Amino acid sequence: MPDSVPDAAHVSVQSSDEAAGTLVSVVITTFNGARFLRDAIESVLSQEYANIECIVVDAASTDGTQAILATYGDRITWISRPDREAFDAINEGWRMSKGEVLAWVNSDDVWEEGAAGFAAQYFEDHPEVDVLYGMCGGIDEEGKLTAEFPARRWDLYFAVKYCDPIIYQAASFIRRSTIEEVGYLYTDWSLDHDLWLRIALQDGVLHTTTLRLGSARLGAANPGHDPSLLIRGKLGLTKRFFETPALPARMQRLRPQAMSNSYWRCIPYLSPSLSPKRARNLLIAAKLLVQAFLAYPPNSPYLLKEMVREFMSALRRPLRARVELIRNSFGPLKRRIESVTRAVAFKPMALTVGTVGTVLVATAAMLSADGSTLKAASTFAFVALPLTAALLLYGATDRS
Repeated sequence: MPDSVPDAAHVSVQSSDEAAGTLVSVVITTFNGARFLRDAIESVLSQEYANIECIVVDAASTDGTQAILATYGDRITWISRPDREAFDAINEGWRMSKGEVLAWVNSDDVWEEGAAGFAAQYFEDHPEVDVLYGMCGGIDEEGKLTAEFPARRWDLYFAVKYCDPIIYQAASFIRRSTIEEVGYLYTDWSLDHDLWLRIALQDGVLHTTTLRLGSARLGAANPGHDPSLLIRGKLGLTKRFFETPALPARMQRLRPQAMSNSYWRCIPYLSPSLSPKRARNLLIAAKLLVQAFLAYPPNSPYLLKEMVREFMSALRRPLRARVELIRNSFGPLKRRIESVTRAVAFKPMALTVGTVGTVLVATAAMLSADGSTLKAASTFAFVALPLTAALLLYGATDRS
């Protein structure tokens, strides 16, 4: 059963002058990622734990990446050649490696200090564990920690139902024998999410720790943030999961709701910040929302709740930014400004409450009119589209 480490901070980390210990192999993937590549490599090579194999797989970059890699000499192994996508690079790197414990980081991710030694020791002490993952940080383009994402306990049922990967890849380590048993990464995006599901389906043991093991760079340009790739990946992995032979009946019953939530989970990747794509992304978001409602009409209350939550979060973010700017510029007027912004904040909140009320009334009216759940869901989706448009326009979906 999944478990957690009660006090990760007190687990000792092996120093470089002790016995070699378990070999940890990490693959760093990059394509025109020279700007952050040194940070990723140094976070691996600077680990106190010495028994690490670092393999960099470059997709034939044209930004000077090879020159950077050459400066590391025999401290790393690297290759540069075109590939089909990140999954191709990671799989090739893992096959080249010799470690008993495997990991991968993107060129804009970093390992935290002590991560490799902690993972190596943990796998030695817990031979039954297939995957170890920890808390993941979020860093900005200067490498400053700006967010922390807690390590939640693994739950296959929850992961499938809500299309939630739970595990952050940059803070995860996997036993090599597990990869060889369940198979390497699937050849599409959301490849890590897909891997966790396959391991769990084969009764894999996934443990978590409260220790931060890695950090992912937020807001950095990355081909993996392409909405078309992510939407294809998320919908594809959910469909593949339910095609698994002999899937337990309890899981099979989740299919309609899981598909509904898969459509919903794709919407946050449609960024409105790229103005040439704004209109197209709004249309795609509208289509995804309608598909989410129609895939499982009883899921409407959950979808509405998530829409309201995202919308309110979107309203708060720009308001906080404006308040902070004013505070920094006019410190002596702090109290007066705060009272004004509180009054202003009430108007969008009232608008939101009114819109949500309209949606609920429209839904109730349709249900009571002819009892047609499908027709009610269609009307519900149509009335709810303004909420989605507002959500996107306010930038709530602007995520890395």
